[in-house]
Amino acid sequence: MSPQAFELSRLAAMEPGPRRDKLTLALADTLADQRLKRRETSEIIGEALLSLVVAASRDLRMIVAAKVADAAWAPRELALSLALDEIAVAEPVITRCRALLEDDLITIAQRGSTSHRRTLAERAGVSARVCDALAASAEPDVLAAMLDNPTAELSREALRTCVDVARSHLGLHLPLAARNGLPHEIVEAVYLVVSDELRAQIAARYDVDEEALRRVIGAAVVQASGGASDADVIDAENAALVRALRRSGALTGDFITRAALEGQIGILDHAVSCITGIAIADVRAALEGHEAWAAALCCRVCDIPRRDFPAIVDAFVQAGRIPAIMSTAIERAATQAFVAHSPASAADALRRIARAD
Repeated sequence: MSPQAFELSRLAAMEPGPRRDKLTLALADTLADQRLKRRETSEIIGEALLSLVVAASRDLRMIVAAKVADAAWAPRELALSLALDEIAVAEPVITRCRALLEDDLITIAQRGSTSHRRTLAERAGVSARVCDALAASAEPDVLAAMLDNPTAELSREALRTCVDVARSHLGLHLPLAARNGLPHEIVEAVYLVVSDELRAQIAARYDVDEEALRRVIGAAVVQASGGASDADVIDAENAALVRALRRSGALTGDFITRAALEGQIGILDHAVSCITGIAIADVRAALEGHEAWAAALCCRVCDIPRRDFPAIVDAFVQAGRIPAIMSTAIERAATQAFVAHSPASAADALRRIARAD
């Protein structure tokens, strides 16, 4: 240890009080001095500050964080420690400190609060890996901040998460529709989610076959002209929606579960048909004839978690699709389907049922 480092380490060990606070401010000022040219010196100061800020007041930590955020030679360990502090302290460091590496930003996304993630989502030049880590939380405010950040490198997977969450959060519709550079399949998925006004904006910005997509969304008009019932219209819309989501990669188990539990059980039928290639009528016949067992296989095919299976069965019952089933039968079907089968083998089992029927 150099003499300077030893002396700073000794001073940093002093009892909390005005002298310690003055030392903290003096070191922070030195670190922020643009004339500081040596990384070795900044590291020595950073080690001392790391010890000092632990017992510092929030106001003092905020001052230090603002100086570290702009320091040309900010020590990485000190910057990360401040970035994981409460958001009032962390905000300037997360927003603009260049000492933080990509792995540090991912750590902030994983360990920080929603406020930390939202602030990080607004940072300039956020990489795809960091965006994926932020999207993993599926927090609407964080996703909206990423979408509003033109320099954020959103991967297809992150964008699919945005679309999935947007189905139940209107606040994501405008940021999605306003985002530039969306891949074609994501554009189609967004078009299916947002309002007519936003669809017009999307069609104006992207090379969208608006007429084809409007036929999907407006299936009610087309079907109604042929005398279809309301139920047929809804079923046609569900089928079109599932196909579009499947094509864009946004047909997830979470989405199917939410749709089923919100009373749109037909989404699950069409998802199973789309994934397995079994005709929709055969899927429904299998459910009618084999009840809990077929329902369990359908859930496994769609990668719906086992914990949600009883609620899915209840949704089928509430829709009048199957009769009430005893809890023991539900548990037995769940064990057979979720333990013994992968999604692919569950699809095979469902095909055998459909052929037998």
